Amino acid sequence: MIAVNLLASERVAASRRRARRRAWFGVLFGQASVVGLALLVAAQIHTPHESPAQLIAKLQVQQGEKDREKQAIAAEMSGLRGRMELSNLVTNHPRWGSLLSIIAKAKGPEAVLERVEVGSRVASGDAGGALRSSYTVGVTGYAASREGVAQIVSRLEATKVFDTVTPVETRATVYGPTGAEVVSFSLTLSLSEGGKAK
Repeated sequence: MIAVNLLASERVAASRRRARRRAWFGVLFGQASVVGLALLVAAQIHTPHESPAQLIAKLQVQQGEKDREKQAIAAEMSGLRGRMELSNLVTNHPRWGSLLSIIAKAKGPEAVLERVEVGSRVASGDAGGALRSSYTVGVTGYAASREGVAQIVSRLEATKVFDTVTPVETRATVYGPTGAEVVSFSLTLSLSEGGKAK
């Protein structure tokens, strides 16, 4: 059988030129890769090594920088600690506005408060050995009856804010310009920081 090429001679020549160009490009790319790799290896080999004395000096400089950073962090932490202690001194107590609001709601509309007095803070140890600070709050006022005083005590206990609610005194008296007959009362409330004692 006779093989006959039916493609035009120009197309055959162009295809051969493209094949030669691809071959040359592959050869050039391979040579460039080899040269680049050789230069990289040569640069690694010819890099002068530091002497032990130079390495020690460099490490000492780095250690000095780390020491300075640690001192700066320690100074910043000391300042933050001082601010936290000051914040604790200012804020580490019950919110008296909230306390007064609780007592005012508990007294109801049938009673009048005459005085709310907060005693000094007392630190005492709990069962776990931790220190708890507590306050004594004295409340005096007038209610329409002894049953009204009992309701005030029940409402204060129901808030679960106070450790104890203790009636100290109740007695019949007169109140106001009309001389209305009322019951004066005196209560002692025990309040611990951090909530009601378990």
